[in-house]
Amino acid sequence: MADLLSSLPDELIYHIFSFVPIKELVRTCVLSKRWQHIWASTPYLNFENIRYNNEVSASFINRFLSLYSSETIEKFSLRNITWFKRDDFKMDESATYMPWLQFAVDCGVKDLSVCACECQLPLLVHSCSSIVKLELYSLIIGPIGSISWPLLKSLTINCPVSWLSDDDIRKILIGSPKLEFLKLRSCKFINDIEVKSSSVRELVIDGFTSAKDCMHPPLEIYTPKLRVLRILGHVLMDVRLTNVSSVVEAEINFCHAENTTMTSEGKHPFNTNMLKQLHGATKFTIGDDWLKALSSEKEERTEFPVLKWNVLIVETDFERRSSPTLAELLECTRHLEKLIIRISGYTYGYDTEDPFWSTQKSIFSHLEKCLKSVHIIGLNPDYDRWDAVFNMAANFGSKIRIHWDQVVAKWIDRISSIQRLRDLPCEYSRPVE
Repeated sequence: MADLLSSLPDELIYHIFSFVPIKELVRTCVLSKRWQHIWASTPYLNFENIRYNNEVSASFINRFLSLYSSETIEKFSLRNITWFKRDDFKMDESATYMPWLQFAVDCGVKDLSVCACECQLPLLVHSCSSIVKLELYSLIIGPIGSISWPLLKSLTINCPVSWLSDDDIRKILIGSPKLEFLKLRSCKFINDIEVKSSSVRELVIDGFTSAKDCMHPPLEIYTPKLRVLRILGHVLMDVRLTNVSSVVEAEINFCHAENTTMTSEGKHPFNTNMLKQLHGATKFTIGDDWLKALSSEKEERTEFPVLKWNVLIVETDFERRSSPTLAELLECTRHLEKLIIRISGYTYGYDTEDPFWSTQKSIFSHLEKCLKSVHIIGLNPDYDRWDAVFNMAANFGSKIRIHWDQVVAKWIDRISSIQRLRDLPCEYSRPVE
């Protein structure tokens, strides 16, 4: 029988290898004569989920790198490596990682991903001129002296065990003139993010803690040329946006601690002010927690501005207190073409009968001109607010699309509330991706 694996071109073999962990990669040498040594030249090195004990130690990685025959590395991933130590076995993890990262830098690595809990990021990475994509997890990164990443386009920093200062962020942006994507997750001690670069297209803030936990100083975001902004996770501070008029896509899906920012009049409605700053976006996603935060500011805020959104994605459990806020948002959205409602959470019988949406027909009349489709996603057998869903869906007629959960499909004939939805002139299908 012909050796079909040997006939594959190198580019395809390397592409296959890019999905294979390093230990399994070495084992591929038994699959084909030609594959006996080709694993040693793959440009994709994934050292992930490797568990070491005293006997194995770091010899596997050291041995692999000593046999590596290529002069370049496209991707080098060093993540989730667990060290099992006895009391009589001591290891300097930072010193162990250093030669591996030096090897990747010397080979001109383009995509580097490192997860090393409480290890200092080596200075050699700070000046790696070949990096295009960089992901840093659980490393000690700051304080930063200088950065030289002239080709970097994508940067993800997740540092719950360390901190970054406002000055560190400025140095990263100055040293990365081609940066397009920046994600900061679980970062501490940052209060001012100023992105003036015209190259940065997307900023993601995912979980932030305050520099002064007791005072919760606000996080200031100034991004005059940004196109996409996402604020997610658990944020323990107020968020203030300044000059974000260039943003065309926004996702606000975070929960936060009790607002402690005060004005002379009292509590400051910073969520509503954030909404006003992003009213010109064409695509907007609102999370359930943030929708409820907007609802809680009803007494302090003024009316919502006219919203220019063409696509609106809302995650909601149809809780009674947040429905009026959602209705107010829809009333202010004059150019909406597509509305997606993602059902969130399990309600277990609370607020099962909610007539609110049946009394809001006037709100939907102004949507008729532009609105093309409405999608409801995520219904499940444990969901009990069918009445609210039915009353809202009834306002959209043939424009509604109900995307059933696969489990719900088995319950359609048993639950009378679902049958009410089935009687509407809707289109039913599997969930949209």
